[in-house]
Formats: sequence, structure tokens, C-alpha cells
Amino acid sequence: MPEGPTLEPETPDREARTRWAWWLAGAIFAGVLLFRFAPELRRPFLPRPVAARVAVLPEGGSVARDGRHELVAGARFRLFAVLEARTVTGRTVWYTEAPALELDGRAVPAADLAPWPPSRIARIRWLTVEGSTPWLEVDSEAAFERLRFVENFHPDWGSGWSADGLVDPRLPVVASDAGLRPLGFGVQRFAIRVELYAAAGALAPAARFSSPGAEDVIPHPEQVTTVTASLPAPLARLSRALGEPELSLAKPIAPALAARAEELFRRDLAATGDGLIAEHLDESGRDAASLAFRTVEVGPRGPEWGSAAAPGDLLRAGGRIVVLYRDAGEPGRLDPADLAFDFEHGLRIERLAKLFRGDGGLLLDLAPVAARAGGAPGATAPAPGSRP
Repeated sequence: MPEGPTLEPETPDREARTRWAWWLAGAIFAGVLLFRFAPELRRPFLPRPVAARVAVLPEGGSVARDGRHELVAGARFRLFAVLEARTVTGRTVWYTEAPALELDGRAVPAADLAPWPPSRIARIRWLTVEGSTPWLEVDSEAAFERLRFVENFHPDWGSGWSADGLVDPRLPVVASDAGLRPLGFGVQRFAIRVELYAAAGALAPAARFSSPGAEDVIPHPEQVTTVTASLPAPLARLSRALGEPELSLAKPIAPALAARAEELFRRDLAATGDGLIAEHLDESGRDAASLAFRTVEVGPRGPEWGSAAAPGDLLRAGGRIVVLYRDAGEPGRLDPADLAFDFEHGLRIERLAKLFRGDGGLLLDLAPVAARAGGAPGATAPAPGSRP
């Protein structure tokens, strides 16, 4: 009986070629899978975001910092979002566009800074943090509970990782016809909300991370990034207060309430009109005993700006006192269209005509405070024993 054909065993070369073919097919298939599912496969190994911050870089500076910043009025600065993340090995990565970074007073190593990966979708929501009311009567513990801070969203600042900074507190009333907005001075607090999206077309973020904001202002004000910009002397203290809620303390006030209010004042979280005027005089080297009021006509024949009247001087009618800010009416004369800082029911900058009323002319008491040429306030000599 004839034997069937015999099968020759594969040679080593043929076996090797077969294995390589299978390996190549497997590699191609794995590559296709990796290309299709790479984001999902990598996600468990990517740095895990844990917290957000805001840092400020003043113009001309080289290091962006969080916390409190003291600038002059109108100074330019840039805001940078910072997202803290942890790697699987426990290393910290700080995602930001800041050229260099300092947080909580400590420098962040340059090797730990990284831009946000373009393959991952993140949108930054820029916020300012302001008091909920410009003026608050305080006559009980419950009144302090009404002192709250709120967050205002600024979509016009974009959704990128940095934005131009702006100091323009919305809490104080500002003369609408004076062209003062944006103010460029006062206190402005900043916060962000970082939203991470799983896909470009996703309607809702997969995760959100917020920096210290409205709920942190009162218990932890140092954690909320803040810019305070001030006008030159003698208006420095008053200008720094624009944006602080004003408290009206009951008289007499219980010691416990007074102590609680004083703590807010000390931390620049609130102010009182009387307290600001006292600080204004102190900063100008004056005190109440050294003031000499004289009655002047506020109008076309009013005192001349720069000699008889100047920014920082006091105007009074009855028990109401305001501080002169700017010649904004008839050039060179103190008239009803000029601007002053007012402290009644909230800090404001308003025209004198809106603050005082007069029949047939406006007569007010004027006290020089600001130093003129020669270092003296106005032409009035200080009272004996007053501070220089």
C-alpha cells in the first residue's frame, strides 16, 4: 500500500519568520488600540490635580506670587492660574504659565513647573471677590453674620491660564459721570475655578478645582490673592480702603462686638468712616486738634485748587465730613462738580453737588490737611502742641 506524502518539519528560519509575522501583527494591533484609547490608558498615570491658586506678576517683575500685593494706583500686573497636581510617585507638579513662581513665601523649583498639556482640555473661570454690601449696621453678633463676601465671574477676561490684572472694586459707588472706571486703586481680591473636560464637546466639566475665594476671606484672608493699589499721599489710606465694606457701629457698643469689629479693621476686611478719617489725618501728620475750619463758598469764586484747596483737605457741613479728591468742575476752583471721598452709608467717590445741598449757593467749612509748598497744610499754622 503506497505511503502518503510526508510533511517536512519547518526549518528554524521559517519558524523565526512566522514568529516575527505574528509579532508584527500584534504590534500593529496594539498600536491601533493605543492610538484609539491612549488618553484613557494614560489617565490613571497622569498627575492628579488637587488644588488651585492665583499668582500675581507685577509689570517689570520676574516671579509671580500669591498672597497680598501692595502696588501704586494704575500699576500694571498679570494674573496667573496655578493648578497643583501629584504624580503617581508622589512628586508635585505645578501647571501654570508663570515664568517663575512663589507660593506661601517659598520659591517653587523651576523643574516642578509645567504648562498644561494641550491634549487635555481645561478652562479657567476668572473671579473677583467682593463684599456683599457696601454698608452694614452692627448692633449685635447676628449683624456680623450678614458680612459676607461673594464671587463675581468675569467672562470677558477669557478662559486661558493668564489674564491682565485689573483693580476696579465694584463695591464702592463712584460718580457715574466722572469717567473714573476702572478706578485703578482700592482693594481687589482674585480667585479662579479650573474646569477640566473629558472631551472638547463635553457640556459639563469632569472635575472642578477652586482657589481660596469668598468663603476663605474672613477666616483666612492671607490665602486669598489680593492686590491693594493706592494713590499718592495724602490720599493713600483712603484709596486703599475702596472696596472694603463700611461698618456703622452702634453707640454705645458692647466690648465683645467692638473687639470683633477691631479684628476686622486690623485685617483690612472692613472699615468705618470715622476710623478712616482718623487714619487719613494720622498719615498726613495731622490730628483733630490741629485742624482749623473756615467757611468757604463752593462755586465760581471758590477757593483755588493747589493753594487754598487740595486733595486730602476736609469739607464739613453739620456732622458730615468728606475728603477732597479731584478738581473735576471749573478748572482751578473748588465748585460743586468737584469730587470727594464720602463715608456715609458706604465708601464712595461723588461730586460735591450730590453730597451737599444749598439754597442759593453752597457754603461749607474747609480745613486744610494736605501739605502745600513749604510743607505746611494750607496757610493755617498748626495749633500749639500739634504734630508737625
